[in-house]
Amino acid sequence: MQFLIDIIPPKSRRYVYGVLSLVALAYGAWQAADGDWKAALTALITGAVTSLAHANTTAAEPDDVG
Repeated sequence: MQFLIDIIPPKSRRYVYGVLSLVALAYGAWQAADGDWKAALTALITGAVTSLAHANTTAAEPDDVG
């Protein structure tokens, strides 16, 4: 069972990933402005990963194979 696929529909997942990406990027910018570059880099990498997940989520339901 994959939690995000079984519980949250694809269209909603796009919004979840999009919001998480923006939050991570904003947090990274805030940390960078405060001078904590390790936390800023971690947040920016997290933002990049969630934006990739956002880009790979389609609005259509996957077909059942089998």
